[in-house]
Amino acid sequence: MTTAEASRTPDAPMTFLEAHRLVSNLSGGKPLSLLLGMSGTAVQLEMYVRGAAAKRGFDATVRTLPFNTLAQTFASAPASSQREVFVLCP
Repeated sequence: MTTAEASRTPDAPMTFLEAHRLVSNLSGGKPLSLLLGMSGTAVQLEMYVRGAAAKRGFDATVRTLPFNTLAQTFASAPASSQREVFVLCP
């Protein structure tokens, strides 16, 4: 743990490096499969979602939507084995 991480308060926003460390150090977490659908690009958010899951003991597998398929996904029935998370930006 770095000095900067040690001085952070527990409710401070997670940094990218902290999320990466949590995901890398997780072993034996409970599997969690989810779909991350966004009206923008989800690549940057994926590590934070996986880090938040790892912090809670889950090994998250995140699937993102291909470009321009958000509306089609809303019209489809959800997969029963996968949680769906949607982030809509203007």
